[in-house]
Amino acid sequence: MQTQGFNVFRLSRIVAALSATSAPIVFTFAVLQAAGNPDVLAQALGLQILAQLAALLVSGPLIDRLNRKWFLVAMQAAAGTTWACFAVVLLAGDPPGAVFPAFGGLTGLVSGLNGPATQSVLSHLVAREELKSKLADLRIALNTVSVIAPVAAGILLGVAPAGAVVLGLAAANLASALQLLRLPAMKAERPAVVARTADAGRGPLLPAWFWAAVAGTALMNVLWAGYYQLNGPVILRDTSTAPELAWGIASAALGAGMVLGGIVFKRVTFAKPRSTPLLLLAGKALPLAVLGLWPHPALLAFAAFCTGVMLEAFVVNFHAQLQLGVPGHFLGTAYSLDAFVGMALMPAGYALAASGSLDRAGSQLAAAGVTAFLALAAWFAVRMARDAGKVPERV
Repeated sequence: MQTQGFNVFRLSRIVAALSATSAPIVFTFAVLQAAGNPDVLAQALGLQILAQLAALLVSGPLIDRLNRKWFLVAMQAAAGTTWACFAVVLLAGDPPGAVFPAFGGLTGLVSGLNGPATQSVLSHLVAREELKSKLADLRIALNTVSVIAPVAAGILLGVAPAGAVVLGLAAANLASALQLLRLPAMKAERPAVVARTADAGRGPLLPAWFWAAVAGTALMNVLWAGYYQLNGPVILRDTSTAPELAWGIASAALGAGMVLGGIVFKRVTFAKPRSTPLLLLAGKALPLAVLGLWPHPALLAFAAFCTGVMLEAFVVNFHAQLQLGVPGHFLGTAYSLDAFVGMALMPAGYALAASGSLDRAGSQLAAAGVTAFLALAAWFAVRMARDAGKVPERV
């Protein structure tokens, strides 16, 4: 039953990933094509993050107390419906500028409700001793999709109306919702059970290393949001003859690196898996520097690939530590807190990058340097906090 449930969940996530990994490039260039103004894009992305943050405040406790299966189905169907409405607006032609921030907010709201739910389900579907292996298998499959989907989206955006491509995102989400109907039932824990676990004298449910890690990654996300996610498409639009395809290839290269990272780090265990992988997050500085120095599509793709390998080293180890060390009926709350803290400052990154406080090359290089420094600082903070929690260090 556990294997069947995992296979159903994996297939559903693969179908949904066709939309999720294409959505950033599709939404970004749909806004740029229709509005033609980077400021509108910054507003839409900023509101998307703010809405996602608001949803994260309630999504974790909700999923820990509701039926996980039906919550997942409802959220995936809501995502499909939202994208379908956006497609209709785009296909109708000449939408007002206020439409894009509004749909940015809607997609962020649904994503904030859905994210902790999907992340916290795995420990309910597989045996504890298989969790790290299944987690790596799932991420390898999803990252493989992330290699193909952005390139396909970039090609489609070059030959088809953005509204038609968005309609494809809606179809993928609705198909995923139908697949989730086959999941086995997953009962919610009663609040009293959760409270007894917290008071059982077994140490903090979320240890100090968790908070140190998410604080460090939150600061790095500020720079990644502004100087990669926002500035990347804008810089390519000004320097490349096919910016949609160039950005799609860079996104695919990032995914390809994460696939390789998943394969490698499924079998590699760090002696200190909480802290050491944080050093590899310094690799996020590479594409930031490339965009400032020489934004050639091939060089950007190579930098993104290297970043993907290093990023996956952190992700696999962090999620394995979290899923093994936090009670299953508290994982939804843990993941919502992780996402909330990790994303809380991202709108500041969009605003900072859009302000143009430095010249393009200078600002990109400064962001790269600060990113590398923050990775080192986060590593040091987690090392100092490594004995604060009661979770075993080694997976």
